[in-house]
Amino acid sequence: MNSKQNRLALALVAAAGLASVASGQVYSNNSPLAIPDSPTVVSTINVSGFVGTISDLNVVLNADHTFDGDLDVILIPPGQTGISYLQLFTDVGSTGDNFRWTRLDQSAAGVIGSTGFATAPFFGDYRPEGGTMTSTNWAAAAPWALASLGTGITDLSALNGIDPNGTWTLVIDDDASLDTGTLQYWSLELNGAVDSNVPALSFNTATLSQSRFVQGSSDTSTATVTVLSRSGGSVTSVELTGAALAGGAPVSLVEGPAGTWTGTISLDAAAPVGANSIGVSVNGTPSGSLTATVLPTTLPACASGFASFSSTNLNSDGPVGNVGNSIFTSDQTGTPGTANAVRISGRVRNLLPTSLITEARVRVVAPDGSAYLFQPVPAGTTGSGPFDVVAFQGSVTNEVASGIWTVETYESSNQTGVDSNWETLCVSLVSLPSGTGTGDTAFQGLGLPGFDNVLNYSVTVSGGVPPYSVSVNGEPFGGGTITLTDPENDNIFTGSYTLTGSESIGSFATPATITDSVGTTATATITSAVRRGVVDIGEVSAANEGTLITDAAHNAGEVRWFQFSVCSDVSAPNFFDLTSVGTGITDTEFGIYRTDGTLVSSDDDDGVLAGSAMSFGAGSGATQGGTGTTDTAPVIADGRDGATLPAGTYYLATGQFNVTFNTTNFSVVGAGAGTGTISVVFDTDLTCGPVCNDIDINNDGSLFDPTDIDAFLSVFSEGPCVPAEATCDGIDFNNDTSLFDPCDIDAFLLVFSEGPCTLCGV
Repeated sequence: MNSKQNRLALALVAAAGLASVASGQVYSNNSPLAIPDSPTVVSTINVSGFVGTISDLNVVLNADHTFDGDLDVILIPPGQTGISYLQLFTDVGSTGDNFRWTRLDQSAAGVIGSTGFATAPFFGDYRPEGGTMTSTNWAAAAPWALASLGTGITDLSALNGIDPNGTWTLVIDDDASLDTGTLQYWSLELNGAVDSNVPALSFNTATLSQSRFVQGSSDTSTATVTVLSRSGGSVTSVELTGAALAGGAPVSLVEGPAGTWTGTISLDAAAPVGANSIGVSVNGTPSGSLTATVLPTTLPACASGFASFSSTNLNSDGPVGNVGNSIFTSDQTGTPGTANAVRISGRVRNLLPTSLITEARVRVVAPDGSAYLFQPVPAGTTGSGPFDVVAFQGSVTNEVASGIWTVETYESSNQTGVDSNWETLCVSLVSLPSGTGTGDTAFQGLGLPGFDNVLNYSVTVSGGVPPYSVSVNGEPFGGGTITLTDPENDNIFTGSYTLTGSESIGSFATPATITDSVGTTATATITSAVRRGVVDIGEVSAANEGTLITDAAHNAGEVRWFQFSVCSDVSAPNFFDLTSVGTGITDTEFGIYRTDGTLVSSDDDDGVLAGSAMSFGAGSGATQGGTGTTDTAPVIADGRDGATLPAGTYYLATGQFNVTFNTTNFSVVGAGAGTGTISVVFDTDLTCGPVCNDIDINNDGSLFDPTDIDAFLSVFSEGPCVPAEATCDGIDFNNDTSLFDPCDIDAFLLVFSEGPCTLCGV
């Protein structure tokens, strides 16, 4: 233990004060946690209610992994993140599999991974490695990067004397590729407690020399089961059980060296096609299972394509060009069409125990001499016996079908003897359809000029075997499947979806699926955008000065739109100011667009703190805030964003920093990551005239009709609508909110005589 570690250990003990030593107790976590390929995963145990301090601590873990040497595991005590950690083990067990109920105990006979204590699956007691991690063996990323781990604790005894209450963290770093696993269980044994879940006997692995069979075949397989035993645990029998076994009767295995039990099995002729589970019982107790896959007696048919060629009984005996490899040719002279893919199907069987089924490869040579190498059996496929390739698909480069095609079976790795045999092999030429598509932007409700609440799609299709069907997946925004049609019979498919208001807001990948007449499919990438409807604020005037757009919600990257109008030109001495502030969004931006989609002006930090501000005409002269997030230099609303804002309708776009306001087409792009609300206040001294109702008061469809005068005067005097069956509008004709107001009569008569709507008495 170095001086720093000594100081840490003493500090941990001192922190415990004079707390008493408590009786033993076990705390555990039995939630399985996947250990992916290379990332870091974390599991925790919360200790609470423990009285006293630690006098002895053991750590138990049970994990599956296909390459133990990939794993680095540390334990972080409560409250010690960034201060101290204990290295349980690093890269132990080499290529071995699993950690079976491995106990890390400072009083154990040897250090895990050391000579005599280095064999997986570590079904026993071991001392942890301890010490400090190095960059050579710790590849974890933030927040568990090496620089943030702090001090490495020498051993488990350094934790004696501390209060165990709090969260204990187990960090697992898989520092290599290809292998994965699962943390099944781990526990803390405190102060002499023994975890009752740790078994005396543990099933570890079960394998079949042949794991795939053809239904009804007479093939047999050697089953090998490894059972682990701690002191006091004795294995008396290992059996395989299940209806898939011939006759359904249990098969007893025979004990060999190092806890290995073996026996020969065959599958029942009636075993169903697919994966069949075979149980493993140890001492009469079900302990695990293995899987035997049954293939149908019928060989796979040729996969779909516009031309196919096949052969049978083809051997693979080494690399490309090896004399033992089988080769066959097919004369496709005169076959029309161009292939941009091939599909391979067939049944292959590996013949050597040292040969992997994934090593079986196929070389396809096109008429122009271009060669393509394929691995039809998926990577990761294990086990022996026949394997069915149903419809592997590989790419070729737009090969003309007409001419001589050559197929060779070969192996990626050469063993002595014939590695595998293709009982049947078929190569089909495929013309895949392709398409390019465009999506749309739609608003839920009122949209910008040129936009509506309808999402439109267009997909242009080529290749494959027409005719086609095309559909768009609208599920990402809540729209379901949208079927497109080809109204002009020109392979341009179109369709639409009308927003109902219940869809999600944002930009979405809505891929189009293209299917040709032989069932070949392709995908065209399409992006759609669903926006909240434009909010109509109405006319801006002194009458509504200080109007607030309150709490307009903004998702991450979202831009909101608002429509407003000004009744007359804003020029000196009049003013029109806008200011914004965010809640949950600290930095707001906004911009104003004309109805033709061109940008008038935009602003970022001229408001209070990181708010926005803009002014037109003379400006109100009010202090709008500053030039940035600290407001060190106040800005005055002096019309700086445009001396004049002509009368008309405008659109305000609001968002959170960083927003890009392009100059045309209402093109605004938000990139802010936060969510919250933005409020905008309008201030102006504009005065606007009244807005009068339509003069067809009785709604009979006739304008400048004397009956409207009769109807208005009758209703104004609290009489009925004229004629009796008609429905009259309200009597506040000039919309000044005053009822039974003679100004309404004046305004009505003036408009009826084709004059303007004016203020009362004007």
